[in-house]
Amino acid sequence: MSVSVIVSGGMWAELVIQDGGPLSRLLSAWQRWDALWYQHILESGYRAGDGSTAFYPLFPLLARGVSVPLLDSSVPALLLVASAAAVVALALLYHLTRWELTVGLVAEEVPAGRSAGSARARRVAQAAAEVGTRRTLATRVAIGAVLALALFPTGFFLIAPYTEGLFLALSLGALLSARQERWWLAGICGFGAALARPQGVLLVLPLGYEYLRQRRVVPWVLGNGGSPPDERAIGALAPLLGLAAVTIYWRKALGEGGGVVDVQWLWGYQVVTPFEAVAASVGFVLGGGNPAMLSTAWVEALNLACIVGFAILGVLAFRRLPLAYSLYLWPALGLLFFREMSFSPLMSVSRYVLVLFPAFMMLAMLLAPRPRLGLALLTVSGLLQVVLFWLWVQWTFIA
Repeated sequence: MSVSVIVSGGMWAELVIQDGGPLSRLLSAWQRWDALWYQHILESGYRAGDGSTAFYPLFPLLARGVSVPLLDSSVPALLLVASAAAVVALALLYHLTRWELTVGLVAEEVPAGRSAGSARARRVAQAAAEVGTRRTLATRVAIGAVLALALFPTGFFLIAPYTEGLFLALSLGALLSARQERWWLAGICGFGAALARPQGVLLVLPLGYEYLRQRRVVPWVLGNGGSPPDERAIGALAPLLGLAAVTIYWRKALGEGGGVVDVQWLWGYQVVTPFEAVAASVGFVLGGGNPAMLSTAWVEALNLACIVGFAILGVLAFRRLPLAYSLYLWPALGLLFFREMSFSPLMSVSRYVLVLFPAFMMLAMLLAPRPRLGLALLTVSGLLQVVLFWLWVQWTFIA
């Protein structure tokens, strides 16, 4: 199936509620683009070869369960699941950020029984201890991270019938649980994330690293102390099990022979170098976009600004946050740098970066000592979100 078929005939626009009542108009405002795909999957299931397997099953599966007491009302069910997940995600982001600034950094940089002899370890431990004694600062940073995410220009996708809120909640739950050595809960969240989006399998990198670090498996292999792997390693590997479950379902139940990447080809996905992706995006913006593909230059400019801005925040996060966060952020961001889409080169980047929560933590840390700048940025960002949401409701393709 070609990209043009998906755009013109695969949007499932006939599912949009048309009866014109106040409640119907409110619900139909959220029935846009990918939301209609999830509604179609909820109501009619998957079909091999129609592009539906690009949308992973956990979100419509949960919505299906919620729709039962709602008399099979699919749109309210999708909105309830997305909104509940967004609330959980924001709460977890607050808790994780505050915990990391008061507990986690010290625990990682100066583990029990180890000397804090290096200059870097002393500096980090001192900074973390200072934040720990001034809990108001830790709270301010945590609130800043939540506001930066909630008021981000594309933040409305967190409560739209998309997977951003659900995937973010599961990813945060997995990382927080792993950092606190609750490996079975980390595994459940990691498994769920892999059922929610293809990128969920990448959680095996930060979870695997955290497990090896906490157990000191590498020193054990080298005969220098540490501990051997135990049954909790299953929690670290759970994202791989989630990918395996989805793949088996696609092949056995649907007869979908292609893999994750094969399905993406239907949507105009092609692998390029980061230079090619950025150069194509700049050319697209300067060329005025592609109205025939419903793609505008200013939307692509937002995508370009997001990928560059989050790369900068990613570099800072690598230097100032525990390595597990970079192992979560950079593989997902790297996928965006190494891809080019047919609609527009960096299509949907402004939405995909919503789940890169370490960047929002880093941004809040930068803005905490600069409250006026932070307030100005949040105000502009929130106003831009209102504008983008209004345009999205009018069927402008935002992300």
